[in-house]
Order: sequence, then structure tokens, then C-alpha cells
Amino acid sequence: MCRHSPRLALSLLVLLGAPVLAGNTAIDVGQPLSQALAELSRHEGLATVYTSEVVRPSMRVVSVPQETDPLIVRAALLAQHGLRCRSVHVRCVVERGPDLVAPERGRIELPTSLDRVDVWAGYYGLAGSGAGFLDDDDVAALPHFGDDTLRLARVIPGVAASDSSARFHVRGGETDAVSMRLDGFELYRPFHLASVSEAIGIIDANLVGAIDLYTGAWPSRFGGRNGAVMDVSTREVEAGRDRRIGVGGITAFYTHGWRDDDHDRDLLASVRRGYLDFVLDYVDPDGEIDPAYRDVLLRWRQPVAEGQRLTVQMLSAGDDVVFDDADGDRERLDGESGHHYFWARLESDWSNGLASETVIGHAALRRERAGFLSGRLDANAVVRDHRELAGWRFSHATRRQTDREQRYELGLEWRAEEADYDYRSRVEVRPIARPGLARFSRQFNQRIRGNHGAAWLDYERTWSQHWSMRSGLRVAHFAPGERSDTELDAHLALAWSPLPERRLRLSAARATQGQRSDELAVEDGEERFAAPEPATQIVLAWEEHISRGLDLRAEVYALRWNDPRPRWQNLFFGDGARFPEAEPDRVRVDPERARSAGLELTLSRRHSGSRWWASYALSRAEERLGGVWQPRSWDQPHSVQLGYDREFGEGWRLSTLLAARSGWPTTPLIGEHQLGQNLSVRLGERNSARVPHYLNLAARLSRDVRLANSMVTAYFEVFNLLNRDNPTGVSGFDIRVGERDLVIQPRFESGLPIVPSIGVIWRL
Repeated sequence: MCRHSPRLALSLLVLLGAPVLAGNTAIDVGQPLSQALAELSRHEGLATVYTSEVVRPSMRVVSVPQETDPLIVRAALLAQHGLRCRSVHVRCVVERGPDLVAPERGRIELPTSLDRVDVWAGYYGLAGSGAGFLDDDDVAALPHFGDDTLRLARVIPGVAASDSSARFHVRGGETDAVSMRLDGFELYRPFHLASVSEAIGIIDANLVGAIDLYTGAWPSRFGGRNGAVMDVSTREVEAGRDRRIGVGGITAFYTHGWRDDDHDRDLLASVRRGYLDFVLDYVDPDGEIDPAYRDVLLRWRQPVAEGQRLTVQMLSAGDDVVFDDADGDRERLDGESGHHYFWARLESDWSNGLASETVIGHAALRRERAGFLSGRLDANAVVRDHRELAGWRFSHATRRQTDREQRYELGLEWRAEEADYDYRSRVEVRPIARPGLARFSRQFNQRIRGNHGAAWLDYERTWSQHWSMRSGLRVAHFAPGERSDTELDAHLALAWSPLPERRLRLSAARATQGQRSDELAVEDGEERFAAPEPATQIVLAWEEHISRGLDLRAEVYALRWNDPRPRWQNLFFGDGARFPEAEPDRVRVDPERARSAGLELTLSRRHSGSRWWASYALSRAEERLGGVWQPRSWDQPHSVQLGYDREFGEGWRLSTLLAARSGWPTTPLIGEHQLGQNLSVRLGERNSARVPHYLNLAARLSRDVRLANSMVTAYFEVFNLLNRDNPTGVSGFDIRVGERDLVIQPRFESGLPIVPSIGVIWRL
């Protein structure tokens, strides 16, 4: 053979599209560029950040670089499309080369993804091209109960959550302090089964393209809540058809995606049905609970003029649940809820560096529960609760990028809503907090109108590769019912990068949360809205790339709520109560102040088809009542997450997640017994005791099988592999009477038992 034969053979292989290995990564000619970058990220530990406008779905691998150094391979792949890397911390941020003409439709790329990576302390990317914590494949491989997107937040340090609910706390804040958004539209209480602890989120994990979780400061356009922001984006659809059929442990879904050859128009449609009711009927035909839920999503996008794209979207979800105790005459609940959102978003590129986004939409929510408690010594009740919320929303933001170093954003939003309440109850209860029998009847039948308006100005500046800054002001007006309040919020974020592999970030913010028209606690006798609740937060973050694929992240934070609004809660029974307002442990908590502080450490490594991470959070969440600081009911001083993900064999993948944390606070009961006198029971100091610590091991084993024109993924996953009780609260008390003492021992309500499930996803 002549001396040029090896080179000729290699060239033929490239031309024929045969895979060539770059390190341990297979890259093919004609493969989507985004997929090739994801392969390099997964197998070589090269974190790459970009937007879909920079790395477009139509971009394909033109030729495969004949190199073994993955950094050179990535640079060569990007150069084929006039792209390059800009080093930001440990990641490559993809941008267009300086010698290129202006992007499509005369637009200068507005660096939305760079905002999150460059500056924001407390930002975590959970999926998508710019994910910094977990990428798309990591998220798909993680065990996540019920295909629930919202439960993915639990892998983040500083998040506290119960197994029985999809709600979660962030850094000591309440669950309703988290703003949930989908494709630019805020969702209110986006959970199924609202009558039984809001157990499942209404966003199917199969639809997720990116998740951005802000636990510190965030851009002004995300205002309205004061705890955190979870911004979810639906996934992109490749050219042609993208169909998926899946059956999991408790859900089944069908998704249909379509995009034309020019990538101008696309459709994403999905329907999901939870069949937990059928599973429970099979496992326990005489069981007490019968839940069912379903949701539908539609998204259509198309250009409407030169430089303008219109997206029309709909999300509809509904559920119903029946709880009937074994005797059929002691407790019954009929619950039903519905969520219906419709919105349109117009994205416009007006000129070089000038863009805008306009969103208009309608939201309609309904919640209903009816039933009774009967024959109990401590409580009897009849309850009917029907609520509806409907309203229109409008927002507009204009962004102006004057050069590569500066950008402004000016925006405004307006919401007009009506909330209808129809609540009736009759209750007899023996409160634990005080002796005697309490009887009360409540009725609230009223329509409440509310308005919310806001305007903001954000400014972004980058001085060099070492310094960047984001700042903003937001004026918000809250007017639920007869209240009317105006608040001024602000944020400042600074980032300093002395070296490409090191970055120090500082964020400080004031965020105010006002009650919405449907958040009046009429079940507890509240008939007036509380004043808006401001919170201030400061976060300091350090990130360092220690060695190839090994990253360290450390954050310290402090939060203050100077005037937290009152709330009602159950001291013991919590998520297990169907009618919490009728339970004997119901109390009103009216803190004078609240605070939280913590340290969060994360160490992770990605290399050669495997990834592991370990995180530890040391935290404290307290509130002051009567001049005494007490732990908040979701305070967890110590929490640990250990994750491991490994690809092996032909299409096999194993992912495990171990979570451990301190037990949540609870209030002890103290018995008093003296000879010749009556027995007496009193409450101890609130939240001075704790339930046992939490420990949960989950694992997922999956295999991808490629067929002629499709791919099948089969998986087996187990939650609570150790089969621990993992108490979520107190279900009752055992009392032992002695001659000289009265011993009261709590009985703990167990969380989820060991839950195995199998599933299949067929991608057509």
C-alpha cells in the first residue's frame, strides 16, 4: 500500500460519515452541532454554554477534526460555523467571531445566558444548553418521582422539601415564596392534587428544555415573590417529526413535535395522564384514597414579520381525589382542581442591538374540596370550600445593547384578576394549645378584585474579562381587594474573575412579595389581606476549577424578613391533614422577624462518561415570636447530597442519588401528673424537638436501544431503596400514666415507603 493510503482511508471515512473518536467521544458528520457539544460535555467534562440563537438547531457537523485533544476538537467544530469560545469561569461561552456579519435579521445577540453564568450568585442551571449544574442527560437519568419537573429542585443545596409534596422551601423561605414560570409566563400553585399536599407538579419532565433556578438575586423581570425563581423552558424540536410515547411508574404520556425544514415554524404538543388511581386500586383495593390527574400542553411558533416571532401556548391541567376512611363514616374528602393558562409571546428584533418581548395571557384556576370529619374525640367538622381565580396579564420588555459591554432593559407589567370565594364550615375541636371545646362556624362568600403593576430598569456592564456588574430597580404596586401598597426593590450583582478558572460573585437584593387575590386564608377566619412582605438577601459565591473536570463551588448567604406576614399552620399533622383548619393542632404564627443564614459547598467532577457530585449545606432558619427566636418548621441545620452517574456497556446508564438531612422541628407535648390531682397536658416550647433524621437512596438503571428509525429507553428505578420510614411529621401520641409521671411519646407519620417502578420511552 502506498504511503498515502492511511490518510486516504481516513478521509474516505470522514466523507462517508463514519464516526471518529475524539478522546472517548463519537462525533459524526451531519450530527447536530448541539449534540456534538453535548457529547463533549458528557464524556470529556467540557462545560459549554450557548443559546439556541447562537448554536441553531440547523447547524451540523461539517467535518470531524482529526485531533485527540477535546479542547481543539471543540474549537474546530465551532469554527466551522464562525463561532468561538470565550472563557467564563470554567465554561466555554459560545459567541460569534468578531469578523462575522451581524446575526440573522440584523440582530446583535443579547447575552441572556451570559447574565446567569457571569454574575448571579445563587444561580443553578438544571437542564438546557447553558446548564451549569446538571445538563439535559443528567436530568433525564436522575430518579425523579412521577416524572415531576418541580421535584428536580431537591438536588440543589439549600432546598428543603417533603417526600409527600412537590412544594419546596429555598434557604429558609416559605413554599409560596418561589415564583414558578414556564416559557415567560408565571404559574400560580402549579401542582396537582391540591387537596392532599399538592403532591405532583403540572409540568411534565419530558417537555423540559431548560430549568434556571435562582436562589439569590435575579433579574427584575422575575419580581413578585421574595424567595426564589424557578424558570422552566420547554424543549426545542429538531427538524422533521419528534414523537415520544412513554409509560412510567404512575404516568403515561404522548408528545408530538414538528418543525419545518427551514426551522421557521414548530409545534410541540403533549398529553399526560397519571394512573396512580389504577395502581392504588390494584395494590390496595380497599384503600382510602383515589387520586387522578392529567395535563395537556400545546406550543406553536412561527415568524410573523421580518425579525419577529410569535409563540402561542396553552397549558391545561386537572385532577380529582376522593379520600374515604375505612369505616366510611369518620372522614371523607372530595377534592378537585383545574389550571388553565393561555398566552402569546411576541419576540422582535427591531434593529442592530434593539429587541423587545411582549407577553399577553389569561389564567383561570379552580380549587374545590368538600367533606366532613365525624366521630372523633378531638375534632368534628363539615367543610365546603370552592375558589376560582381568573385574570389577564400583560408584560413588555425592551432591551438595548449599545455595545459589547453595556445593555439596558426597560420593562413593565400589569395584571388584573378576580377571585371568587365560596367557603362554609362548622367545626368542633379541642385545641391542644388550650383547654376546653371550641365551636365555630365560618362563611365567606365574596368576589375580590385585585391589580398588580410594576415597572423596572436593569443595567448590565462588563468592564473586562475580569469584572462585570448587573443592577436594577423595580417599582411594584400591589392592590388585592381594598389594600394598596407600592414598594421599591433593587438588586446588585458583581463578579470578579482573576483567572479563567476562578470566579468570585456577590449579589445583594431586596425583593417584596404581596398577596394575590386568591391567597386570603378565609378557612382560618382571615378577611383582610396582609401588607407586602419585603426580604433582603446577600450572597457571596466562589467557584474554582481545581483540575480537569473537577469543580468546587462555595456560597454563603444571609436573609432577613423584617415584617413577615402571619400564617396558619399545623404543629404536628402538616401535609397529612385533609381539613387542616379543623385539626386540634392548628395555630396562628405571627413572627416579629425572620432570618436565615447558611454555607453551601458543592464538589463535582465529570469525566469519561461518568459524573459525581457531593454537596453539603449548613444552615439555620429562625423566626422571632414574643421576643424569642425559634426554628422555622422547615429548618434543616445539616443536609447532604451525593450523586453518581455512569454510562457503561452498550447504552446502559446507572444514576444514584443519596439525600440526608436533619429532622425537621416539631413541638413536644409535656404531661403533668401529681398524686390526687387530674392529668394535664401542655405544649412545650414551639419547635424545640425534632423528628428523626431523613435518609433516602434512589437509583435508576436505564438502557437505550437504537432501532432503525427510532430509539427505545427502558428504565428501572427505586425510591427509598433503604426502605426507611423518614418521618414527615407527627401522626399521634402514646400516653403512659405512671404513679408519679405522665410520659407522652409521639408517633411519627412515615414518608414514602420503598417504591420500585419501571418505564419505557419510545422516541420516534
